[in-house]
Amino acid sequence: DEIRRLHSYPEDSAGQIMTEDFVEVFPTATMAEVLAIIRDASEEEFETVNYVYVLSEDRHLLGVFSLRRMLRTPAEVLARDIMNADPVSVPVETKEEEVARILARYGFAAIPILDLRGRMVGIVTADDAQEVLEEAQTEDVLAFGGVVGDAEAYLSLSIWQLVKRRLPWLLILFVAEFFTGNVLRYYTNTSEKGGDTLLAQLMLFVPLLIGAGGNAGSQVTTTITRALALGEVTARDWLLVIRRELAVSSLVGFTLGFLGFIRAAIPGPIGWGQPVSLSLVVGMALPCIVIWAATVGSLLPIGAKGAGQDPAVMSAPFISTFVDATGLIIYFEVARRVLGAYGLSF
Repeated sequence: DEIRRLHSYPEDSAGQIMTEDFVEVFPTATMAEVLAIIRDASEEEFETVNYVYVLSEDRHLLGVFSLRRMLRTPAEVLARDIMNADPVSVPVETKEEEVARILARYGFAAIPILDLRGRMVGIVTADDAQEVLEEAQTEDVLAFGGVVGDAEAYLSLSIWQLVKRRLPWLLILFVAEFFTGNVLRYYTNTSEKGGDTLLAQLMLFVPLLIGAGGNAGSQVTTTITRALALGEVTARDWLLVIRRELAVSSLVGFTLGFLGFIRAAIPGPIGWGQPVSLSLVVGMALPCIVIWAATVGSLLPIGAKGAGQDPAVMSAPFISTFVDATGLIIYFEVARRVLGAYGLSF
């Protein structure tokens, strides 16, 4: 019966992970009576005895006190005299991840669950909440890797299940990579006669610049998704996040740009010995790409959260693929303008 009742609640809600085994007393119960109730409790109830919940006759939660406080209170004291009359509780339809975060925030061993009429129907323990967080973190890791599906033991999945989980994102990314190829083809086909050598020199730096952009975007996406999951930021904080990431990515981007310029310009085994014009292209394109990647990497998870979607689906592979294509456009447009100032074209 309990299993049937629990499954009647919405999926991934507090109602599905709560237990109905907890110790409840009336406000007029003495500590001696409470101790007797605990002694007579079932094995299931005894396992969850961290708190004693004080309920009214119609099962409304009036207060709560810990087992430790009860043991240090004289036997004749009433429950209403030692209870916390303003206990933290959550509705039964609250998302299980939100319940887990509340438990972690307050450091409780358990939290009471109330139905739509405000009656106490169960508790969620810290152990159950920990399992929820671990499963959510595993799913986020899978999503960042472009894997679709719930977190399950690897060996319990069939070959076909693994294929179904990995193939969707790989197909999407594969198609998205066509755009990257189209960008390269566009700039190659529009290269002016005599600019082939210059274009070939520009192509030398594509892996460096695109790699930097993809890494920057993935870092920001991971950081923001984690902050959203922990409740450190919300979708309303998007402007603050953008400002912070613009500041951080600018410092990182210009540092990389300076190093990129030096590496492109100096000759020898650690450099390419390129002309100043090409070195400037690299030095100026790097900060532009890094700042753009950081902006995209922060906006996508926040946008997903604001739309009620899981930010983790904005996975690192997706960010990398998107930045690959847009980063190439930025790189070649910077090259057109910088080289044009030197009277060069490609």
